[in-house]
Amino acid sequence: VNDLNRDLSKRHVEVGASWADSVKQIAQSNEVIMTSLPGPKEVQDVALKADGLLANMKPGSVWFDLSTNSVTVVRALHAKFKEKGIHMLDAPVSGGPTGAEAATLAIMAGGKPEVFERIKPLFACMGKTIVRVGDNGAGQITKACNQLLLLVTAQGAAEALALAKRCGVDPATVREVYRRCFKDGFVYGNGIAELSWLKKDEDRWFTYRKEIPVKQVINQPFMGRMSVSTGETNTVVRKIKYTEHTNQPVL
Repeated sequence: VNDLNRDLSKRHVEVGASWADSVKQIAQSNEVIMTSLPGPKEVQDVALKADGLLANMKPGSVWFDLSTNSVTVVRALHAKFKEKGIHMLDAPVSGGPTGAEAATLAIMAGGKPEVFERIKPLFACMGKTIVRVGDNGAGQITKACNQLLLLVTAQGAAEALALAKRCGVDPATVREVYRRCFKDGFVYGNGIAELSWLKKDEDRWFTYRKEIPVKQVINQPFMGRMSVSTGETNTVVRKIKYTEHTNQPVL
């Protein structure tokens, strides 16, 4: 295991992992490599630098990346790794730290079926919903659509509670009713995502939307239209004191 912050690897080492001083060391000594990184730039750095994965992995080995990434970047990397006989899966995840801790992540994999089947037992150690959604890049498209759904749902939740408040109904009471109406409290239960995560993915959606051949369905950023009291967490709907939109009609 390797991380820029070695302290973050302590739990892995405690349960049997070995610390590697570099990405190069990992690439040269393992047949299957997993990465989980902040975004496209970091993925490209780890993959393409002289001491990175491409230059040091062996033909026939597998690299699967859990990062939320660019479709274009993923497909370009896949082409480069294929030339060297290295298999790649893009496998972004959904579920956050809670899902990671409980090994209940949803994993959306893009790549060859035979490579997916080879890696699937490893995915099962981290996730509960494990689906090959198509060829390389399909995982990122599925993740983008997943985050769009979360953004739309979060905005709808905020709008509903703000409307209830404007109409003189206690939003906390409304939340309690609705959280019992939706399975697993999807909208009004324990919260659906951290604002910072949604903002990051919203920005990425705008940056990479040209990669996906659909009409523009978002006319303005969601985050500027949602406000929530942070308290001890900044979860979108766990804390439900919403600020009403200024100069916005109720209907």
